[in-house]
Amino acid sequence: MPKKQPAEIDINKVAAEFIQNNIEKFVKLGTGLLKIASDKLQLHLDRTYKLYLKTVAEKCSRTKSFLIRGEPVGPASRKAKNMRKL
Repeated sequence: MPKKQPAEIDINKVAAEFIQNNIEKFVKLGTGLLKIASDKLQLHLDRTYKLYLKTVAEKCSRTKSFLIRGEPVGPASRKAKNMRKL
């Protein structure tokens, strides 16, 4: 009796059938992973951006009082103050 040769498996056909049978599961999985990643990124950016804005506001609030004055600040203004006292 001649030996039976195994039937060749068309790997492309098997893969296509597998994908067709499970496409909805893949879409749900992908959507869920993207949602989780999006939520984590938004949470991270919210925290980081709020901290950044708070830090910038503190820095700018201090420099604002230094930069906006009724008279100049520096060595020349000290001399002028000393001259006024005389």
